[in-house]
Amino acid sequence: MKRDKVKQIKKQEKLQKQNVRSNLGGKEVIQAESVANVLDDDLDEPTEECIGKEEPTIPSKVKIGAISKDFPEDHIVHVNKLPKKCKVIDIIEAFAEFGPLDTVHIQEGPIDSTANISFKNPQAATSALCANKKIIKGSAIVVRLKQDTAKKNKKRNEIQTNREGRIYVKFLKRGTTEEQLKEHFSLCGNVEDVRIVNKNSITYAFVTFSAKEMANNALKLHNSVLNGSTIGVFESSSDTSEHVAKRDPTLTIMLKNPQNLENVEGKILEAIFQKCGEIESMDVICRKNALAFITFRTKEGVENAYGLSGKTIKNIALEVVAYNPETPKTSIFIMNIAKDVTEGDLRKHFSKSGEISSVILKKGFAIIHFKDSDGYCKSFLLNESILKGQMIFLEPHSFKKNKVLKFKQSQGKKRRSRNISGDYDAKRSKTD
Repeated sequence: MKRDKVKQIKKQEKLQKQNVRSNLGGKEVIQAESVANVLDDDLDEPTEECIGKEEPTIPSKVKIGAISKDFPEDHIVHVNKLPKKCKVIDIIEAFAEFGPLDTVHIQEGPIDSTANISFKNPQAATSALCANKKIIKGSAIVVRLKQDTAKKNKKRNEIQTNREGRIYVKFLKRGTTEEQLKEHFSLCGNVEDVRIVNKNSITYAFVTFSAKEMANNALKLHNSVLNGSTIGVFESSSDTSEHVAKRDPTLTIMLKNPQNLENVEGKILEAIFQKCGEIESMDVICRKNALAFITFRTKEGVENAYGLSGKTIKNIALEVVAYNPETPKTSIFIMNIAKDVTEGDLRKHFSKSGEISSVILKKGFAIIHFKDSDGYCKSFLLNESILKGQMIFLEPHSFKKNKVLKFKQSQGKKRRSRNISGDYDAKRSKTD
């Protein structure tokens, strides 16, 4: 008798998977064959069913759309990585084995789809976690309990909204770790989160504290040295470009870096220049052309700072120049250079423009550095000029570049096709 009842249940499941689809008025309607009277009322004995399966899922009775906000979260699973054109029937076929479904809500994204599935009991939702990594139409899906996803989103939102307790750290050395950042800022307060970003050749980080006061303490470590690099520490909500724009050119000096120093403690420079006058702000950047920018409160401080130029104090060679927010350009980029062009040819060709400090020649292009912006400006008079029988282009001010390069490309294709046909004809004549 028990064996017959098990067979009846298996027959019922087979009927569910044979549901057909039909379109009426453009809407998907799921038609299920009748499974009534399959189970006897006295079937209370346990069987080899999945945990939480108390009643069958009848596809036509599964609701489609957003799940009610009052629905218990422990009854809901969240599914990611679904195929883009996933249908409700696909979800039902994949999850009906775990227990009775109540509602399915699919949201289609640009690449894939997600879904929220509510079950009629929490045991079925827990059992549905077994579908994690299951393949649906070629996609390995990801299944999580809705309450777990909600907790993660809540924590992420808390970190996101806690911008007052977050700082932005610039000028980090590549390879700096989370542990080094946590240790560096540990005396400022409790560090909750560290996120390091490596973008091209630039490394920066966001450090989140549990309170705004701790983040304010961390701002005092601006111009400190971490992992061999002088770092800049700013409020996370502030734009550093605005910080640069606030520098008054008449009250700011630029300290050059003739020693090519990789790091300098801001406290050392502050001790040197605070004797000149009260300092409004200071940014130590330790770059090839600049060591630091110092803004004074009065013009008297700026004049006194110029008096230190040429001196060496605390093993730092001081070279003070005027701050120019609009740094003049001195380098040009040249394209379409002939193969037989040498560095000497380039120097001779551009010598009329101005004094050249260096030339970098690569295959097909070159970079020329002039000693001043005057040479840079005059060099564009030689744009689209001929060097060794080939027209050169100075980026990005060449109008003929695309036309000439397209012509060269088409000529190259014709030449290659001729060579191929010539080789073929030669081989053919030899065989003949």
